[in-house]
Amino acid sequence: MKIDTNTSTFLETLLFCADNPDEENRPFEDSTIYDFTPEFISAASTYLETLWERMTASPDIAAALDACERSFGGNAFFSGSGHGAGFFDEYPHDGDALQASYDAISGRYRFEELETTIHLDLDTGKIDLAYLPEYVDERRAAIFTLPATV
Repeated sequence: MKIDTNTSTFLETLLFCADNPDEENRPFEDSTIYDFTPEFISAASTYLETLWERMTASPDIAAALDACERSFGGNAFFSGSGHGAGFFDEYPHDGDALQASYDAISGRYRFEELETTIHLDLDTGKIDLAYLPEYVDERRAAIFTLPATV
């Protein structure tokens, strides 16, 4: 499965945060972005594509996004997870406007602390949300679905 750059950096950031790099217990130390289930990857990709389309509808925001040092996927993860980083800290660029645009489209803390809700299935080696299988699709949709209107 080919993964675009924005989705790749989103998933890399998620794995880095989930792996607790400063701790002894590192559940995702040997995992890669290709260990996520195809459904999880697809949900993240669709979320980021839609977010990009809506944010870049404004020429000013599009120009500011082009000037960001961190990747769009990484910024989207941090902005949506409550880590105190993300679009707003992309200085000297117009970080406040970027964060305001993100918040207006996606809502603050769209998937707060997502890294604490993912799980590595030891039988399959795949990473997905740590919920009962019958609820994973519904929960995934709730995390990655943007509002219908801005």
